[in-house]
Amino acid sequence: MAATVVGAVAADNNGAAGTNPTVTLPTTGATAIADGDVVVLLPTALPADAGTPTPTGGTGWRELVATQTQGTIKAAVHARTWRTGDPTTLSAPWSAGSRFQTIAAVWLRGTTLDALSAGVVTARASTTSRFSYGAPVEAAADELVLTLGWERTTATETALTSLTGADLVLFKPGNGDASNSVVVAQRTTTAAGATPQVEIQYPNGQNTNAAALQLRAPTAQATAPTTPPATPTASPWVSSTAPTALQCGWLTTNLTAGRASARLASAPDVEVAGADVVVAASGWATARLTGLQADTAYRVVLLPTGSATPLGAVTARTTAATLRRSVVVTSSCQRTGSDHVVFDRLRAEGADFFAHQGDIHYADTGVEATWRDAFARSLTAPRMAALLATTAMPFAWDNHDTGGNGSNGTDPWAGFAPAAVRELMGTADQRSSKGLERTWVHAGVRYVQPDRWAYRDDQDDASTATKTMFGAEQLAWFLDLLSNAPEPVIVWLSGFPLYDIASGRWGSYPVERNKIRDHIAALPAAQRAKIVAVGGDSHAVHADSGANALFGVPSLNASPLDQSGGLPSATWDIGNINVPDDRGYFSRLTFDPAARVNHLRMTWDAVQDDGAVVMTWSKDFPTGSSPWSRWDGTREVRLDLAGVWDGAAIRPLTFDSLAPVGAAAATTYPSETTFPSDSTYPEA
Repeated sequence: MAATVVGAVAADNNGAAGTNPTVTLPTTGATAIADGDVVVLLPTALPADAGTPTPTGGTGWRELVATQTQGTIKAAVHARTWRTGDPTTLSAPWSAGSRFQTIAAVWLRGTTLDALSAGVVTARASTTSRFSYGAPVEAAADELVLTLGWERTTATETALTSLTGADLVLFKPGNGDASNSVVVAQRTTTAAGATPQVEIQYPNGQNTNAAALQLRAPTAQATAPTTPPATPTASPWVSSTAPTALQCGWLTTNLTAGRASARLASAPDVEVAGADVVVAASGWATARLTGLQADTAYRVVLLPTGSATPLGAVTARTTAATLRRSVVVTSSCQRTGSDHVVFDRLRAEGADFFAHQGDIHYADTGVEATWRDAFARSLTAPRMAALLATTAMPFAWDNHDTGGNGSNGTDPWAGFAPAAVRELMGTADQRSSKGLERTWVHAGVRYVQPDRWAYRDDQDDASTATKTMFGAEQLAWFLDLLSNAPEPVIVWLSGFPLYDIASGRWGSYPVERNKIRDHIAALPAAQRAKIVAVGGDSHAVHADSGANALFGVPSLNASPLDQSGGLPSATWDIGNINVPDDRGYFSRLTFDPAARVNHLRMTWDAVQDDGAVVMTWSKDFPTGSSPWSRWDGTREVRLDLAGVWDGAAIRPLTFDSLAPVGAAAATTYPSETTFPSDSTYPEA
C-alpha cells in the first residue's frame, strides 16, 4: 500500500512583524499523528526581512529543500520523524523582524524520513492564467507525490479558482495584500516513472511571485519478524590499527560470548593471534588483537563460544612503521543507512584505511535507542558493510551523529554515546573516556584526529577566555603534537574546513581559534610547513593552499558521501565546487617517497563516486631522513640534519646543497668505479 497523508494544518502571523506562527499537531481523532509518522514543515516569509528558518518542536529536523526565493517570497522545507512524547507544537522562525509569515505542516504514514526526496520547480504562467508546476521527481508505481506550493497573494485571493492533476489536502489563504498562501496537494502515481503535472489557478491570473516543490514519499518496506535468528550474526568493523595490533568491533545478534581469531590474509586457515570478545548487553562487541606484524594484511573472524564456524569476517592491514608509498581516503556526511555507490568506489580504491570524519548518520537525537539504531543502520547498509569488510575505518563524530545542530558536550547524547561507541571501538587508543580524539603514524605520516564535540561549550555562549570547542586538556595535547611531531607530514583530520564561519564552527569560538592561530604562527617554519588540514562537513569540494584558510594551513575538503550539496563561503585559491545533490565525494591522499629525492610527495585528489578527479593539489615535504642515530641514555634517537648553513640561512640537505656556496649545483657525480675497491684495504 502506498504512503498516505494523515492530516495537515497551517497558520500565519497576520502580518505582525516579529511574531512567529505556530501549528499544533492533533493527537486524537481521525487525523491524529502517531509514532513513526513523518512531519513535513513548509514555512514561508517575505525575503526582504527574512533570514533562514529554524524549525522548533523536537529534534532531528532534516532540511529537504534549502531556502528558495521566488519573486518576493521565500520558503523552505524540513521534515522529521515524530515519536510518542515529542512536542506537538511546531514553528520555524525566520528573523526577529519577519512579516507576512505562514507555516504549514503535513504528516505522512507508511514512509520514512530517509526515503523522502524533493525537487524545486518554479511557476510557469500559461496562456490560461494557470500556474503549471512540472514534476522534478520521478516516482515509482503507486507512490505518493506531494505538491507544496506557495504564493504572495493579494486581497482578492481568498480561494483557488481551480486545481488539476492532484487532490487538494490543504489551502491556507493569505490575509490580504502581501500575505502568503499555501497549497498542499497529493497524487498517487499509477505507473513507474510518472512525473505528475499540477496546475493551480488563483482569481487574479498570472503571478510571478509563486513557486512549488514536489515531494516523493516512497512506501516503507515491510520489516522481517523481530524473532532472533537461531544462530548468531555479526557485522564487523576495524576501528583502528597499530603496527602490532588491530581493534575490531562487531554488531552482533544472538551472541553471548566469542573469540576473535586473526589469520594472515595469505594463510586464512592458520590462527596467529586471538582474543576474547567483550559482548555488551546491546549486542555490540569488541576485541583487541595484539602481537601482530607491522604492515601486514590479516583476516579476522569472530568465533561464537562453542562453535568452529567463523562469522563476521574482516580483512585489514596493520599500520606501516616505516616510510613507504601509501594511499588513504577520507570524507564525511551520509544519510542514515545510506547505500550509495560512493562506498563501492571507496572500496575499489584499496586504501590503507578510510578516515570517517563524522555524520555517519543524521538522527540528530538525544535518545540512546534512536542513536544506536541509526549508527547500526549505517554500518550495516550493504555497500558500507562491504567497505568495512575490507578496509579499516578510524572514526570521529560530527554534529548530526552527536545531538544535532548546536549540540555540545553537556547535551543528552554526551551521557551515553561515548560509552556506547566504545562497545565497538574499545578504549586502548583513546586519550580519554569521553572524546574520540587520537593520533597515529602510518607509513611516515602523522595523523591527528581531534574531537570537536565531546568537550565543547554551547556555541551560542558569549565569547570568553574559557569558551572552548576542544577543551583545555585536548587543546594542550593537540598543540603539543603540532609542535613536536617529528614526521615529515602532519595530517590534521579537521572535520570541518578551516574557515571562519560561525554556526558552531571556528567563528563561534574566536578565543580558542586565536590560540591555535598564534601557536601555529610561532612554530619554526619547517615544523609549521608540515601541517595540512583535510576535512569534510561542508557538503562541497573546496580547497585552499593556506593563503586564505585559517592559521595559514592548507585546507583540503571533499564531501558529502551522500547528502545534499552546497557552495561554501570564503575564498579558496585551489578551487570551490557546488556539488550535485545526488553524487558522492571523498578525499584521496597519496604519499609517494619516490617522486623526489629526500622528500615525501603528498597528492590530494577530490574524487567523485564514479572515480573522476574533480580537484587536485600536491606538495613535496622534506623527509629529513638520516642513517645516523645516537643513544640518549634510554633508546636510539635518530640524528636528523636540519640542513647546511649557506652564510645566510639553513638550506635543506640535498645533493645540490653539498656544492660550494655560490657555486652551481652539481649535475654529474663520480661513479663507484672511481673509488678504490675493497680489495685495496687490508683485512682486519
